[in-house]
Amino acid sequence: PRIFSVSPGTVDEGNVASLTVLGAGFGVGSVVRWNGTDVATQFVDSGRLTATVPAALVYPGNASVTVFN
Repeated sequence: PRIFSVSPGTVDEGNVASLTVLGAGFGVGSVVRWNGTDVATQFVDSGRLTATVPAALVYPGNASVTVFN
């Protein structure tokens, strides 16, 4: 799948991040990976996933977000 955007663009350190990942080709078994760690992912449809990133994984700097089917 290709990721087109992730929302929100910023997350404050120490807060739980709720992400919406927009793209194409997502499936029921798709998993969002935040900085190399799989996070709780919910399939919405083939173009949208939502994910919850625990506060312990949120820290200053850029994050790498990938999706695996």
